[in-house]
This record gives sequence, C-alpha cells and structure tokens, in this order.
Amino acid sequence: SRYNYVLWTIQIELIGSFAIFAAFALFGGNAFVYRLFCILAFLALSASTNKTAMYTSLFFLGSMLITFRFSEEKPSTKRTVSCVTGLLIGLYLAGFHSASASYAMLSNMTRALSAITGYQPSWLLI
Repeated sequence: SRYNYVLWTIQIELIGSFAIFAAFALFGGNAFVYRLFCILAFLALSASTNKTAMYTSLFFLGSMLITFRFSEEKPSTKRTVSCVTGLLIGLYLAGFHSASASYAMLSNMTRALSAITGYQPSWLLI
C-alpha cells in the first residue's frame, strides 16, 4: 500500500481468508458450532482497537451469514424478498457518513446500544 494506496486491504483479505479457512476446517462439520464460533470471533475482534483485527472480524460475520443460505432447488418469494431487502440495506449502509442527516437515527441507535451493553466497538468503521 506504500506504492498503491488501494492495496491497503490486501493484508486484511489474506488474514481474513486464512482465518475463515482455518475456522471452517476446525468447526465446519457442525453448522451450530461454526456459527457460534463466528459470532464469538466477530464480537472479540470487533471490540479490538487494532484496525486489522476489527476489519478481519467482518470476515467472520460474513462467513456466519452465508451458513443461512437458501436451498438452490427452486426460487421462492421468501428468497427474493430476503435478497432484495439485503441489497437495499447494503446500498443504504454503503454510503454511511456520521454527519449525514439520513444516518442520524443509525448513529443514535449505535450510541444507545453501546451505552446499554457497554460494548464499545468502532461502530462508524463497522
């Protein structure tokens, strides 16, 4: 990344990929245990002050979410609604900026969640 700033994610992608491969090799046989491990890894790493660890936590969140994939046999209304809803939420969150009025409710919600639970991850980075 010293020569090409766009490549700053390469280290995180490598670490995250190896972590997911290792976790799946250890716990992939049991979906419940794998999901539990991914949730715990996400919570532990996202609470870190180290940016690499915090960004790597998102790999575990994504890997846990994919375990809830729909069957590939036939399209369904439930699947279509879930996919479109996920797409719209993703598009909304992709433009997040804490100073924007359209994200004020989300900023307030994360501050309240942190105050109630005591869990203090970097919500703005997540």
